[in-house]
Amino acid sequence: MPGWYACPPLTVPRDLAAFAAHLDNRPATDARPLGGGERAELLAWIRFVDRRPLDAEAPVVLADALPPALFALWTVPRPVPTAELTVHFTDALDVAPAEGWALVRIRTEHAGSGWAIDDSTIWSTSGRLLALACQARAVRHGFRAVHQD
Repeated sequence: MPGWYACPPLTVPRDLAAFAAHLDNRPATDARPLGGGERAELLAWIRFVDRRPLDAEAPVVLADALPPALFALWTVPRPVPTAELTVHFTDALDVAPAEGWALVRIRTEHAGSGWAIDDSTIWSTSGRLLALACQARAVRHGFRAVHQD
């Protein structure tokens, strides 16, 4: 997997995620939002545009920085609002904030009956796990069921 420096920037349309203007987002795989891929998973290097350190608040923002993982399957956006977001921190930030980029993965673990469960993982550039997150989402306007292996 390439580092952030080898990944082209991704511009997220403001109507999909207005906060994306505050983040530098570089996909770390070929999977793209609305790319019609085969897996409900996105992986990207992300940092704040203002280069703030990855302090205790950063993982909360980064856990919700990528579009829903189902967007990797779809080619047309659908409303997928968050119903619940839980972020679990590790001890990685106890000593001092991490600097620069974070590697963020979001993956749909299950989707069906109008709901999706996304898990996110956030790592520092040194490979330290910063946080894990789980997000329950309501999926609108129909979709195909997803069960990850």
